[in-house]
Amino acid sequence: MKKNALRGLALSLVTLAAIPAYAGSKVSYRVNVTTAWAEGTLSAVRAAPDSMQQIECQVTAFPGYAPGGYCFARDAAGTTRSCWTSDPGMIATIESIQGDSYVFFQFNTTSTCTALTVRQSSANEPKAQ
Repeated sequence: MKKNALRGLALSLVTLAAIPAYAGSKVSYRVNVTTAWAEGTLSAVRAAPDSMQQIECQVTAFPGYAPGGYCFARDAAGTTRSCWTSDPGMIATIESIQGDSYVFFQFNTTSTCTALTVRQSSANEPKAQ
């Protein structure tokens, strides 16, 4: 009985030793664009070694008109993608973007935004001070 318990303990320790230890997941999304979507983490793009990458979203409003939202991305090769929206939910999502947010936007062939994701995460690269 003791032998089986010791074998079980030894097997458990070997198994635990094989599991990698994480001190916190870290991700760094530079700008990635396709023909249908674009993504990037603002802080990671700002810290990119090149001066080409850019990702941004903005909301513009004029008196008497509904606000409009716009997202733009340019990858390291200079490929650009953008989209526009007047959807109140997407505009609220754009307004939630912070300096270290991950931003994903999807668009159709008329450059209308069809999806927008903004994520705050402890895994995102922090904004450089």
